Amino acid sequence: MPRKFLISLALVSGLVGLSVHADEHGHEDDHLSTADDVRLLHGWTRATTADNALVFVEIENTGSTPVTLSGGAAELAESAALVGFTLTDGKPSYPELPGLPVAPGTQMVLAPQGVALRLDGLSRDLTEGDRFDLTLDFAETEAELTVEVEAADATQHGHAGHAH
Repeated sequence: MPRKFLISLALVSGLVGLSVHADEHGHEDDHLSTADDVRLLHGWTRATTADNALVFVEIENTGSTPVTLSGGAAELAESAALVGFTLTDGKPSYPELPGLPVAPGTQMVLAPQGVALRLDGLSRDLTEGDRFDLTLDFAETEAELTVEVEAADATQHGHAGHAH
């Protein structure tokens, strides 16, 4: 059973939870993308007609040195920024974050009400069952993945929790 560690990032108006745990996976399916020492698993977002969307993904650092997630890009969005969930006076918001390091041999999970990649200026609606390509930018490399669009009220990727 993997050990889990919870890291909290203090923001000016709240707290952002970031789940990190050491893990070994033998994952070899279409939910996996790799670049250098970075493995991306289960990229997903929610269906929306808005001009922005939050993308969630599991990021593993299989190397021996830290990697730093700094942002991303997608053809269907004008911009992509790393953001963290906060609650201010009962209202949720996602302020931009600086780059976040992923320690060697650990996993960072971008998840609802936590850290995410916000796509702004979407050129089209995202419908359940849709897919699109996304590039995550790290200080050390870039990693491409396919993002699956889940239901508008999804709280996790439809395949999340299956054995890897």
